[in-house]
Amino acid sequence: MLEFRHITIGVMFSNHSLNKIYLKLFFLIIFLTPILIYPQARKSTIHGIITNKKTKKVVSNVNVYLAYTMLGSSTNDKGEYSITNIPSGRYTMVISHVGYEPLNIKIDINNVGSYRSSFKLVPKVYQLPEINVTVDDQEDREDNIEIFKDAFIGNSDFAELTYIENPIVLNFEWKDREHLFATADKPLIIVNTALGYKIEYTLMYFEYNPKYVKYSGFPKFNLLKTENKDSLLIWEKNRAKVYRGSLRQFLHLISKNYSDLYEESVDTTKGWQYFSKENIKPKPKKTDEDFLKKYGFDVYYKSTLEENFDYRPIVFGVNTYKYLSPSENPNELFIKFNNYFEIWYEDPADEDADVLTSWIKLEKDSVVIDRMGRYYETFGIKSYGDWANERIAETLPYEYVLPDSVFIK
Repeated sequence: MLEFRHITIGVMFSNHSLNKIYLKLFFLIIFLTPILIYPQARKSTIHGIITNKKTKKVVSNVNVYLAYTMLGSSTNDKGEYSITNIPSGRYTMVISHVGYEPLNIKIDINNVGSYRSSFKLVPKVYQLPEINVTVDDQEDREDNIEIFKDAFIGNSDFAELTYIENPIVLNFEWKDREHLFATADKPLIIVNTALGYKIEYTLMYFEYNPKYVKYSGFPKFNLLKTENKDSLLIWEKNRAKVYRGSLRQFLHLISKNYSDLYEESVDTTKGWQYFSKENIKPKPKKTDEDFLKKYGFDVYYKSTLEENFDYRPIVFGVNTYKYLSPSENPNELFIKFNNYFEIWYEDPADEDADVLTSWIKLEKDSVVIDRMGRYYETFGIKSYGDWANERIAETLPYEYVLPDSVFIK
């Protein structure tokens, strides 16, 4: 369970420069605190040995990490790895080494404990055909890199401060003169100086055309190092700005509202509050409209995104808890709806903020989300509007959380 503390500041300083120093320290504490807060659940460990499938020998310096997190390890001279402090939930474990084919393993941690998982890696077979690079080829490649950057990194203010260290590992192929596909020989190294992360990204799929962008992969986050307090403050303010009004915050809030509307039971052995299908009891009937509005969200059902004079879409406000149901995993819920949700967001802390409009559609019959607002099925939720413009430059690690009280006036 998250523990939050409310701080009241009631001291005035006469010295202007001293005021500025204390104000910076105050905001540094406020914004740095959330990333250090994490659900106080008991956590698990995964460990094992990585070997060469052909020679049976252990492999050192293998990167082993949980995608979209800062949790990871590398194997020692004995081929051993260990990842600790893993909260319950679903993850993709990525095992990669420059000389071997990468492995991506789905894991689901429900029960706290220590798990042993060993893996065998298949050596890569390299083929190096002779390549003659012309000036036109080089110009085409530079154009493709720019297209990739805009589609993958984004074109926001944060994207301007984000760059790829090793674009040389990218390969491109055009199909039908409209679709650009990209692969990477090695993980992309992405530095986001706006949010303060260095990301190792294993690219699994990338497709671009003028109408849409589709990509997937497995990022490993590392904090950029600095002793500059102003930089730390800027990073945390930017991280909070990215989180506010995001799809992840929205999914977290509708999950929270669901838990507030229904009775919960506590499994003390797991350290989580969770829903039991047998014990779930409706509380007195009420809507979630006021709850979501406190955080700046309005939600509507929409039958279609196409509009013309002959047909107008069906639109009505929805109570999101009606579209959620408990799953077997104590930390997860199912979300299920047809057609589209239209979501309006206006930052409650900024009266001059523009209203953001987004739409989401489920690409499956139902999608699993967790209490932190994360979902794990690749391409499970399709976004349109403002959320569709979010790219790697606006991506936060799973560990990142903020107290809900930060968002309410």
